Amino acid sequence: MSKRKIAFIVNPISGTKSKARVVSYIRTHPVLRNDNLQLYKTKCAGDATTAARKFAQEGYDIVVAIGGDGTVNEVAQGLMGTDTALGIIPMGSGNGLARDLGLPMNYEKAVDTLAIDKIITIDGGTINEQHFFCTSGIGYDALVGNCFANTKSRGLITYARISVAKFLRYKPQSYRLLMDGKELHVKAFLITIANASQWGNNVRIAPEADMNDGLFDVVIVSPFPLYAAPSLGFRIFRKAIHRSHYVRVIKTNHITIEREAEGFIHYDGEPGFSGKKLEFNILHNILRVVTKN
Repeated sequence: MSKRKIAFIVNPISGTKSKARVVSYIRTHPVLRNDNLQLYKTKCAGDATTAARKFAQEGYDIVVAIGGDGTVNEVAQGLMGTDTALGIIPMGSGNGLARDLGLPMNYEKAVDTLAIDKIITIDGGTINEQHFFCTSGIGYDALVGNCFANTKSRGLITYARISVAKFLRYKPQSYRLLMDGKELHVKAFLITIANASQWGNNVRIAPEADMNDGLFDVVIVSPFPLYAAPSLGFRIFRKAIHRSHYVRVIKTNHITIEREAEGFIHYDGEPGFSGKKLEFNILHNILRVVTKN
């Protein structure tokens, strides 16, 4: 293998794990140590995108995000449409894109994938010009995501606790959907616009989503009775949520959603707040990524 240029972008404050051992492992790796390696630590929000874009302009072969879903999203934004591939060493709570790519959650094994040099191209998406690569959405999951972002603790247990608390009080909303020349009025518990199959932690809201088919899986979860919640929870972890009669999945490359009031959104696990009208667009074959052999 010829000598490659690889940059590592580290978010020192993302996730719950120390990055020091990861950096040490990279520097002593029997294959990677022979490459031209650079390490960059982010200083503020958006810094990872700027750094990734600069590395791509300088002709780096791979730029690796070391951090959680937010760090991955920022680095990916800087690499879109370039020949530079995104690598991921997952260090966050959900690690949605990394899991969907089949990457190991163990940092040593994740670093080892960088030595294999297997690269594929995937789609991305926008929600009102904000980029995402895994999932975006509105409704209950956006509410939970925003509450989760404001807690000090992380992990699946914390997310589950918040989910249960908010579920007991949440009221489904009415939406107007415009796509492929058709108009659809729905009352929904949540609507997820999926490029990849999961929110994170292998919670697969769109089991049949394909990251390079040029289409979103629009997952509409209708209001459901309390007694149906355990069944839906079981299905979502068994990759079968789309088979529930409370769930409808529509494939499209563009969708406009209008809601009754401004409110929460999420994109790749990041919380946000937006207006009544939301525009989602697919970006086909926009990002090169390192995947597992």
